[in-house]
Amino acid sequence: MNQEPNQQLGEIIEQFVHSFIAENNNIRSQKVINIADEDTIAHLREIGFPKKGRPVKEVVDEMRKNVYPHQAFMQHPRFFAMVPSPVSVYS
Repeated sequence: MNQEPNQQLGEIIEQFVHSFIAENNNIRSQKVINIADEDTIAHLREIGFPKKGRPVKEVVDEMRKNVYPHQAFMQHPRFFAMVPSPVSVYS
C-alpha cells in the first residue's frame, strides 16, 4: 500500500492545526465576529462546486484565506452564546 498520499495528508493536517493554534494564541485581541463584506460574499458564491477535484492543500489554503476569517469565533472569551445539546429541552 502506498503511504505517500497519507503522509502528505498528515503533513497538511499538521500544518493546519499548528497555524490554527498560532492564530488563536492572541484571540483576546481579535474581533469576536468578522462579517464578510458584499465583495467577499459575491466571490464566495462564484466559487461554487468544481466538477473536478483539487489537491487538498489548495482547498485548505483557500478555506483559510477566504472562508475561515469570516465567522463568529465561538472559542473567543467574549463570545456569549448558548448552544443547547440535542438532548436538551431547549434545543
